[in-house]
Amino acid sequence: AGEAATVALGAGSRMAASSVISGLFPAINIPVSDNFSISVSPGMGFGSSGLSPSYNLSGTYYTGDFSVTLGWSRTNSGYSTGFGV
Repeated sequence: AGEAATVALGAGSRMAASSVISGLFPAINIPVSDNFSISVSPGMGFGSSGLSPSYNLSGTYYTGDFSVTLGWSRTNSGYSTGFGV
């Protein structure tokens, strides 16, 4: 049980530190039209290989009370994509 708690604490600490560091890099929002915008944001994160840069790109389409966002992120350890409504 002690070993699991140590792993969880280490992961939680890295996640908190990544959030604080990434918060220092504001996103750049680029309005393309009344209904579409692109956002670019740099960041830093802690992973198994230590501190590494990350880059995030997203596009959002707005219609009425709804919006749809597609995002892409790149870090030293790989890529990720996300989608939200």
